[in-house]
Amino acid sequence: MSVVSRTDVRTSQIVAERTARTLLINVGNTHVSYVGCEQGRVIGKVRVVPVAQAQNALELEAEQSWFVCSVVPALLDELHHLQPDMVQISPSHASDVDWGTVDLSTYGLDRVANVIAGRALGRGAVAIIDIGTAVTVDVVDESGVLLGGVILPGRQLQRKALNDYTAQLPLVGLNSELPLLGTSTRQAISSGIDLAIANGVAGILGRIKAEAAIPSLSVLATGGDMDFFAAAIPGFAISERPYLTLEGMARAAEAAGL
Repeated sequence: MSVVSRTDVRTSQIVAERTARTLLINVGNTHVSYVGCEQGRVIGKVRVVPVAQAQNALELEAEQSWFVCSVVPALLDELHHLQPDMVQISPSHASDVDWGTVDLSTYGLDRVANVIAGRALGRGAVAIIDIGTAVTVDVVDESGVLLGGVILPGRQLQRKALNDYTAQLPLVGLNSELPLLGTSTRQAISSGIDLAIANGVAGILGRIKAEAAIPSLSVLATGGDMDFFAAAIPGFAISERPYLTLEGMARAAEAAGL
């Protein structure tokens, strides 16, 4: 059984009317989340909008400094038009992480933010699982060396692929049940995908511990599908951090002087 703890992002004790100096903007494949920050901490309520609505929503926030993490290049250009002085997150904003083992030219900036947060929040070696459209796992050892990671398609993306590339398999919605054997085609798709991906991530974590000689591995989970994974991955104590990427961004923004 997994041991799951959930920690919502901590906010500072400030008056509600005060506007934070810096706005964190996290652009994902389907949604954009944004919130204020000061002194390395998230301030106030996290707002989430679909990617298609982000430009209109953020036009109202242009008076603040912007600190941005984006995996959507086209939207990044639009944001730069709205706020030409915006700053993008960079590995250089974390001096306590050794990035030398990975190819940073291809490393997603969301993963950079997650690694920064994981290094700050984890105890010893830490694995950071971000579960959304794609599932990423990044591992930092106890001395702060980023060992690398894995990327695989998320539950919804796998369902869509089966529907897109077969003649008769239906598009099946997400659910939390994990029967071993489905008694209908829809159940069989759900069981096959969900069991495979949950056991796959568990197997990856197990091999990391064994092959990287990490006896104790903290696991942090974030992303829209984290509840399913935290409950479905056996044998690991998993701490849920709904806004882990923003937490990493807040720490990076402080290092950038914002």
